[in-house]
Parts: sequence; C-alpha cells; structure tokens
Amino acid sequence: EIDGVDTVSGLRRVADNRQLYRSLLSQFAEKQGEAGARMLSALQKGDIKLAEQIAHTVKGVSGNLGITKVQFSAARIERAFREKDPSIPTILAEFDSLLRQQAQTIVEVLRRSEPSPDGAAAPGKFNPEAATAAAARLRNLLKESDAAAEDAFEELRNALGGQANAESLKTLAASIRDFDFDRAIAKLDQITAETHITEGQTTS
Repeated sequence: EIDGVDTVSGLRRVADNRQLYRSLLSQFAEKQGEAGARMLSALQKGDIKLAEQIAHTVKGVSGNLGITKVQFSAARIERAFREKDPSIPTILAEFDSLLRQQAQTIVEVLRRSEPSPDGAAAPGKFNPEAATAAAARLRNLLKESDAAAEDAFEELRNALGGQANAESLKTLAASIRDFDFDRAIAKLDQITAETHITEGQTTS
C-alpha cells in the first residue's frame, strides 16, 4: 500500500499486472515529480496555456494510476490556470509540495518492496540443459513484461553455476529490477552467447 494511492483501482486499470503497475508508478515519480516546477517556469515565461497543459497531463496520468490526492490537486490547479484565479501562486505551491511528497513516497515504497534477484545464495554446478531452458523462459517473460522474470532469472543464475560473468549477471538483475526489459534481453543474449547455451533458442 502507498499513502495517497488507490492501488486497487490502479491495478484494475492494468489488468492486475503488478510488474507493469510498479513500472508505471516509478515512471510517474520520475517524470512527473517536477511538474510543479515546470508549471512555475511556464508561468514566469507568460505561458499559462502550457502550465494548464502540464496540469492536465498530471491529472490524467495520476487518475489512471489511482494517485487520487495528486489527481484532485492537479484538477484544482488546472482549473485555476484556466480561470486565471488570482490565488494561483498559493494553489501551485500547495500542488508542488503535495506532488513532490507523493513522488518521494512512491519511490521509497517501491524501493523497500522491490525484488532483489541478484541477492540470492551462491549458485550450484553448471547445468547447460537447465540453463538453456531457464534462459529461454526468461527471455519470453521479459518480452511479456511478466513479474515471473525475477524467478526465471534466479533459475538461470543457479543453473549457470558461476559460469557467467558476475558483473553481467548483476547488470541483468538490475535491468529486471528497473523494468528495463529491452536492456535485460540484450544482456541475456550476451550471457547466453558467452556461456554457449544459445543452441535451440530463438533470438530476440
């Protein structure tokens, strides 16, 4: 649970795809956290229309993700821009404070609850057949942005038995954790090529 976020509603909008929802929340915090500052900059340049558009975007994105407090606040500042409300400075300051706090809360909760696929125990012996199967499964899951990719990574890491470069595995794990699936697939292909377990697999 995240304070200020209706996660039940947000998950429903993405068909209960938790991996995707985490990714979208992370993107919101990263890309929209400075929206208040962008609005202020637009106002200082006399472009109230741009400020209104930024507010409208935040309202829509936060509404889709169930970030209700920010959604309502964004709707209020958008209306203030449209009506040229003399209280804009105060309303914008309140919005900016709320948005920054919400973005920080999202980041902190996601960080505390994030999986750590690279923090497991030492792997066993190298098993080429198991590694090939695990790599193929992981690639398919990455293409589907499936949360089960974390488990598949662990299967692969264990099957490789220390055969793969530790830094490469760490990078792959980090990419999975950061929802950077394209990078994860590229790193996976590099690992399978280096460990000679690519036979019978399809390329991405």
